[in-house]
Amino acid sequence: MVAQAQASKNLHDTARSLRHQPHLVKAVASKVRGCSLRGITICFFITFVLFNGTTRMTLEENPQSKASINGARTSNSGKGRRIAGPFDDTSSVFVIQAADGAYAEKMKSLMEINKKWAGCTNYTYELKTLSSTGNVYSQKVQAIHDALESAKENDWIIYLDADVFYKADSCDALENMLPTESKSSGQLCEFISMTSSHTINTGVLLLKSSHATKQLVRKWLEEQRKPDKLLSFGAADQLSLQEAVMGNVLGASYTGRCSNLNDQSKRNYCFQQHIPEEYRSLQNMCLIPCNDKVPLQCQDCNGECNRTLAVFKHDSKRERYVAKHGYPGESNTN
Repeated sequence: MVAQAQASKNLHDTARSLRHQPHLVKAVASKVRGCSLRGITICFFITFVLFNGTTRMTLEENPQSKASINGARTSNSGKGRRIAGPFDDTSSVFVIQAADGAYAEKMKSLMEINKKWAGCTNYTYELKTLSSTGNVYSQKVQAIHDALESAKENDWIIYLDADVFYKADSCDALENMLPTESKSSGQLCEFISMTSSHTINTGVLLLKSSHATKQLVRKWLEEQRKPDKLLSFGAADQLSLQEAVMGNVLGASYTGRCSNLNDQSKRNYCFQQHIPEEYRSLQNMCLIPCNDKVPLQCQDCNGECNRTLAVFKHDSKRERYVAKHGYPGESNTN
């Protein structure tokens, strides 16, 4: 029995080693085709391990192995591979996060997870440093604006809040779940986020460098910079984005009624009335609902969101940290 177990282990190790040796694949395949009935179990085992290993890649495995399987360039430019979702082989993809020094240090372990994911998907990762003074929400929107403005046409920006981390078990889970076109308009997706019944969550955003998306983000920044006390805490940047979206979608018929309300919850409800959840994936906007089969993330969602399959997660420790220390610049309105 010991000898049999050792032989099985050696066979498994050999099969695993073959995963990353493409030049041996044909040889193995040839041997498998010539298997006799007597050795069919062993042949099947080798084939299963080999091809299962080459088609699935987890974050614990060598990132460069996945890059080789998919024919990617090894440089960290976020470019050079054709993948699922709205990206293509002409797109460079940039993952950005933003935080002041103290909060970045607090969330360092989560950011390291995102860096590792960016590496295995051949994206470019960047942490943008925010000031510890001033309105942190305005700084966040400014960082997104600047990244988008400096990106080349057709490039993509993936923005993640500092307390968000990639939790899926494979490097390409995000690419595989993203929509490619708006459900209502049929236009190609250029702005992707998660939406619940009452809001658009800005913890995870995907933005294509296009004229329409840049116009929307410029409007978002303009709204966020307004001297409004409700834009300096809580869901501040979500409220300002919702104002920009309503202005963009509803045009002259929207007169800014929601921004005149003196409560964040009331503004969310006002947004819900103007653009119900089922009508939010329109124009070039692809807003993923909480009950999607594989959610982008589940923040602001209720029990209808599958947290197990969600690609990203907000760290629950953030609330305890904020309760103790507060957000940088929370009391400021500029």
